[in-house]
Amino acid sequence: MGWRFKWLSSGGTDFNYDYQASFRPEDLRSGKAIYNYVATDPGHPDREGVSVFYKDARGGLFHTYSSYARGEVHVFPESMRGAGEGHRSWDLMVVGKDGAIPPM
Repeated sequence: MGWRFKWLSSGGTDFNYDYQASFRPEDLRSGKAIYNYVATDPGHPDREGVSVFYKDARGGLFHTYSSYARGEVHVFPESMRGAGEGHRSWDLMVVGKDGAIPPM
């Protein structure tokens, strides 16, 4: 289909801490870190999470979607390797599968 988009990594940044998917030692010791919008013991310094952003023509950056815990299974299922399964993630994008940019 010729789709091209840039994948970005949060490695080496504070992004995962800012979006509550990674936890510092003091967060883990407290047993009340915020994960999936709840104060909980995440059980690990890094947890799963998916975020979607939109950058407009003027360079404005907008956070449009996040999913944590088991919610991302529906976004990137194990079966995504099969034909057509990757289209689920496009449904989360502001532009979506039809490619039309919504008015702002």
